[in-house]
Amino acid sequence: MPTLQALYEIQAIDLDLAERRARVAAIRARLGDDAALAALRARLAELADSIHTLASQQKQYEDQIAALAARITNAEAQLYGGTVRNPRELQDLQADVAQLNRQRDDQEFHLLEVTEELDPLETQQQQTGERLASSEVQWREEQASLTAELAELEERIATLDARRAQQAVAIPPVELALYDRIRGRHPQGRGIARVHNRMCESCRVGLPAQMAHDLRTSSVPIRCPSCGLILMLE
Repeated sequence: MPTLQALYEIQAIDLDLAERRARVAAIRARLGDDAALAALRARLAELADSIHTLASQQKQYEDQIAALAARITNAEAQLYGGTVRNPRELQDLQADVAQLNRQRDDQEFHLLEVTEELDPLETQQQQTGERLASSEVQWREEQASLTAELAELEERIATLDARRAQQAVAIPPVELALYDRIRGRHPQGRGIARVHNRMCESCRVGLPAQMAHDLRTSSVPIRCPSCGLILMLE
């Protein structure tokens, strides 16, 4: 039946179009999508804030330690320089030096804590920055590739649409409408199936002998009793 063959050829175009349009939708969803890059940039910003806070604390502790060291040096110079001879004053100086050393030890302990926290963050910052730079290069290359692929797909879709419209002219409107209606409900977008050895190629269900006979003689479309597609003999 010439009409069924024409519908089968239309279906090949429709399946091709569906696949290409699905790919177009996937590409458009990915074009401009830099969520992964944004996440890396956000992580870099978080690391920069944390590093800035810790670096400020580190500087404060270093300044305090330097100031305490200067005070200790000055106090020790008085203590051991021979300029102070009064036992009470010497005792007070010793107490001051001991207190200053305790304060310096305390500040050095806190400085060590900050440094131990800061070092891995700086390593993470470097690694994340390198990862971001690499990802940005890959993203730009992918975007260029997707853009080129999209242009090719859209050109091919336009060609297929024109071919479908040209072939559809030869099909009776009622039969084309039936095919489109069935195709719209079918999960794979099919409207017609060939029959081989009395079996529907779509659902793989065997057909009654009478139906197989009717396919050879009927002038109207016959549908598969299982999947509902229009049937045509090979």
